[in-house]
Amino acid sequence: APIYVKAIPELAAAFDIPAEGTAIKIAKAVYGLGNAPRSWYYSVHRKLEQLGGRVLKSEPCIWKFTDHTGTTIGLVAAYVDDFLIIGNHQNPKFMRLRSQIKDMYRWGEWQRGIFTLCGVRITQKLDFSFTMDQARFVHESLSCIELSKGPERKATEKEISQLRGAHGG
Repeated sequence: APIYVKAIPELAAAFDIPAEGTAIKIAKAVYGLGNAPRSWYYSVHRKLEQLGGRVLKSEPCIWKFTDHTGTTIGLVAAYVDDFLIIGNHQNPKFMRLRSQIKDMYRWGEWQRGIFTLCGVRITQKLDFSFTMDQARFVHESLSCIELSKGPERKATEKEISQLRGAHGG
């Protein structure tokens, strides 16, 4: 069955439609609907495959790009709408690929050097190697959970609650 929604002001302005009282029919996946994540993944997957990317067997959200000799020229890792694009900026094939990826969507600011992606601070070095750490997360977001000692002792309700909170459950 078709889904109709009222246009929010930002959407109405973007598509030049009246905001008040206008119903619009949803023709594709929309952020917030159940099929949106899968639809987004397949959109990204199709576009990256068209550019020559091949998804890794070990990780379906990382695409590998190679040249005609089979040499890796770049990797693209995606987590929802956060992307990490890796390659040698001295390689013209990679830079062409990077430009094509940049043309795929309307992106926010592309970051390099030192930046945070999905809570991980990535530091790119001059030789294009990088380090990753979660020191800020550890210092700002984690707290100790005090547990009483004893192998036969059951956890208290408070301890169970703290452990669930630490695991996001």
